[in-house]
Amino acid sequence: MIDMEGERSESRDALIAEKQTYERIHSTTKTILAEVGVETKNEAVIELLEATGLAGYDSTVSRIYLLPELIDRSLDSAAKTFVGDEVPIPWVSAVFRPSYTGKGINIPCRQPMMNWNI
Repeated sequence: MIDMEGERSESRDALIAEKQTYERIHSTTKTILAEVGVETKNEAVIELLEATGLAGYDSTVSRIYLLPELIDRSLDSAAKTFVGDEVPIPWVSAVFRPSYTGKGINIPCRQPMMNWNI
């Protein structure tokens, strides 16, 4: 007999570990943007980012430094879904088609990992 509960638990644990990995990457990226910054000489970008009050440009090294709060605000205000995200992927539908319904499974694309409720 197949241990479905054990498989679900392993899958849940794997998803939780993956989410934690993405959260560590996100945190590290915010630290790098704040401490190392981004090299740019584009005046429009510099003005736009400095206007937020959460970024500062150092002309001696041509770098703009972004505070973590700017990154968080930007991500919070960004679209979470896009037109066409719920399009079925043909090979997935063929492989995972439940025999009792005859319908394929729609896999959302570009689903932000940070919004998953695990």
